Amino acid sequence: MIAHYCETKGSKSQAIEFLVRGGKRDNAFVIAQSHQEMDEYARIILQMDDRNTDEHLKIAAFYEGRNQHGRAAKHYERSEQFSKALKLYI
Repeated sequence: MIAHYCETKGSKSQAIEFLVRGGKRDNAFVIAQSHQEMDEYARIILQMDDRNTDEHLKIAAFYEGRNQHGRAAKHYERSEQFSKALKLYI
């Protein structure tokens, strides 16, 4: 409910944070993707020091699709896809 309220009031980053912390990461990812808030989503995931490789792969694929190779490489590295991360860093 709080996330929905934040989203309708224009505070997408707070809605994303509530959803991530509430275990609704798929919903948070959709909001981040559709409202150009992936940086905020990624920041929250990294802040939580989450070792969820699937989450980092989704973020990496998003950034790679937008030709943001440095950001993609960072998340490929977190998901232990070291060779792909290295190629993107180079």
